[in-house]
Formats: sequence, structure tokens, C-alpha cells
Amino acid sequence: MAILQQFTDLNCDFAKRESFSEEKMACFMEIMHYVMKQLIQERLSEDASFNIFKELLLRHAIKRPPHSLAIFSLSDVKKIDLFALDTFYRHFDMYKYALTVKDLMHLSTEKMMEVPKPTFCELNEASQIEVTQLDELQEYMSEQERDVIARQRDYMENGPGKVEAILNSEMGKLYGRMDE
Repeated sequence: MAILQQFTDLNCDFAKRESFSEEKMACFMEIMHYVMKQLIQERLSEDASFNIFKELLLRHAIKRPPHSLAIFSLSDVKKIDLFALDTFYRHFDMYKYALTVKDLMHLSTEKMMEVPKPTFCELNEASQIEVTQLDELQEYMSEQERDVIARQRDYMENGPGKVEAILNSEMGKLYGRMDE
């Protein structure tokens, strides 16, 4: 990629201009390469990337073997820091935009509200009802079935069926008392 080539050339030119030794040049190039790799792979924010860069740079300015070696002097650290700020971090968003995969959409789920769990009656407390008593089912029935149900309702509410229902109810109560 041309961007990475230009980035590497820019870093190499800086190291030559500052007359870095091979050891300093290799370490500087590796730090810059690592920061760029972090940008591409992990898509870090500018602040997070700069914190990693500072930590790596300072680690190589202090002698604490085996974790860090004093490769850079204090003046080298200042020069490298200014160079990185003026080049890489000044154009950080451009690098991030140019070198990352374009996301078309990010989906995430979040709990907005909790729906209370519905409570149901116990089945032993339920009562049996006829299909004809549920008006919600009417739209799923044929015209013929609806006519039969309407005639049956009219018979039970306005005709002799009303008296028959009362008699059946009273007989049920009477049989219940007799069983006791």
C-alpha cells in the first residue's frame, strides 16, 4: 500500500536526518510500525494509541533489563515525540480512515426496558367455556358456522333456551346437595 510505504519512508528519512545509529533506527522504526499496526488491527482511539506510543518510547529510554533497554537518550525521546506528534498523530484520523475497513453499519443491542413476566391463573381455577362464547374467534369461522352460532345464541338468550339453562343450573345445584 502506498500509504504504508510513504509512512515508512517518512520515518526512515527522520531517522537518517537525526543520524540515528542502526540500533536506534531499528527501534524507532519498530515502534512506529507497532503503533501503525495497532491502529489498523485494533482501531484504537488517538489517545489510546498515543499512550501506547509514549509507553514504548519511554520503555526504550530507561535501562531496566530485560524489560527495557536504554536505546534512546532524553533528547532523542523529545525529538521522536515531536516528530510523531507533527506527522503521525496530526494526521491520525486520515490514517485511520484510509487504512481501516469501512463499516457500513454497526448494530448493538441494549436493554431499553424490562417487560414484566405475565402471570397466569392456575389451571385448576379455570372454567370451561364454549367456542361460541369467544367473539375473537368469529373472524376465523366460516359464514355457515357464524350463522349457527348466532341462532344458538338467540335461542339461549331470547328463546326457550334461557329457561332450559336456568332449569339445568338449578338441577345441577339440587344434585350437588343430594350428593352431600
